Amino acid sequence: MFCSYTEPQPAISAFREASFGHGQFEVVNASYAKWSWHRNQDDESVQADSVSITNLASNPACNRLEI
Repeated sequence: MFCSYTEPQPAISAFREASFGHGQFEVVNASYAKWSWHRNQDDESVQADSVSITNLASNPACNRLEI
C-alpha cells in the first residue's frame, strides 16, 4: 500500500497521487511547449494535469533593453 508515500505529506509537497503513469512533453514551436501527466487508470491513459510553457525570448516586452 502507498500509505508511507501519501502520509505524512511534507510541507514542500502541494499534491501527491499514488498512481502510475507517464509524462508527455510536446514542443509545439520555438515559442511554446506543453507538458502533461497521464495516469494509467483501468488500462487507459487519462490526462490528469498539464502545464503550458512559453519562451519569454519570444515576448517583445521581455527583450527591451532599458539603461
